[in-house]
Amino acid sequence: MELMQADWLSKLLILQDRDIRCDNFRRQLDAVPDMIAKEERTISEQRTNLENAREEILKLEVKRKEHEGEIEDIEAAIVRYKTQQLEVKKNEEYAALQHEIDDAGDKVGRAEDQVLNLMEILEQKNELLAVLEKETLENIDLLQAHIAKLESSKESYLEDLETAVAERDEARATVDPELIRKYDFVKKQVKRGPYIVELSGGKCSGCHLKVSGDVDSSARKGQDIIRCNNCGRIVYSD
Repeated sequence: MELMQADWLSKLLILQDRDIRCDNFRRQLDAVPDMIAKEERTISEQRTNLENAREEILKLEVKRKEHEGEIEDIEAAIVRYKTQQLEVKKNEEYAALQHEIDDAGDKVGRAEDQVLNLMEILEQKNELLAVLEKETLENIDLLQAHIAKLESSKESYLEDLETAVAERDEARATVDPELIRKYDFVKKQVKRGPYIVELSGGKCSGCHLKVSGDVDSSARKGQDIIRCNNCGRIVYSD
């Protein structure tokens, strides 16, 4: 190329800077949906944990009521047995009914112990549930606020990207078409910036490997686009 190094190189470096800014905004924009989805999954998990804790308490309440119902049934049976005792005439019949009454009394005692045990467990579970509900609601509020912030940042990134693309296009318009063709080819090969790097001590600043002597000497002349013989980036010697 006949252009002076300061001219063509400075224009390409400006273009590279604008390209990288565009890429950064795109990556930030692309990351937003995943970040929102992650926060939404966390919210769902916390709600599920809270619901599971509530269901556990409900199941314990059902067991407690079952035992209380069992106690009522047994106590009703005891009343029947005692009524029957008043009607029997034989001692053995009376004794048999008394045995039933005593056995039923033992069952009532065991059922009452189970009810008391469940009541203690329920008291502890309800205390823990109150703490969990408070923490969960606070966490969900924070997560939802973060989601709202991410949604807002998405709009901001879109605006920034539009501005960056306009600036990038403006920079491309100042570069010779042949240089653009070579630069775009390098971009496709390298995939991710930087695409233009300085040689430092005979090494490419992109891949950090030593370049060949021909590449080094050609880059020093600064008369054309020279590529690293290792990574393919455009190299220059300041």
